[in-house]
Amino acid sequence: MCPSHVCHARSVDHGLRHIPANVPLYLPGAPYIELLSTNRRLQAALTGVTAAVVGVIANLAVFFGIHVLFPDSGGLHGFAVVLAVASVVVLRRFSIPTYWLVPGGALAGIVWVMLGVR
Repeated sequence: MCPSHVCHARSVDHGLRHIPANVPLYLPGAPYIELLSTNRRLQAALTGVTAAVVGVIANLAVFFGIHVLFPDSGGLHGFAVVLAVASVVVLRRFSIPTYWLVPGGALAGIVWVMLGVR
């Protein structure tokens, strides 16, 4: 298991390298998506792919959730629990958009680490 700052750097590096590389693959096919949506066989295949992608995302959410809430050092990570509960409350009660919540959580985590309150 790598330290958290190394894992975050790896994921940022991965995104910055692979997103621009995949854009030329998606742009030429974009005008044909509507034409392909009328094909029933293709729709069935894409439904299966969509289900697989949703399964992978759910699996990753559970995996990362377990590893954040219960770190390798043992016990329950209190700050992560408080931040998760606060995030759910803010999302449900105040309907704050996720694009504001994610940077807010990142900022809270940065402040937590900078204060040295581990």
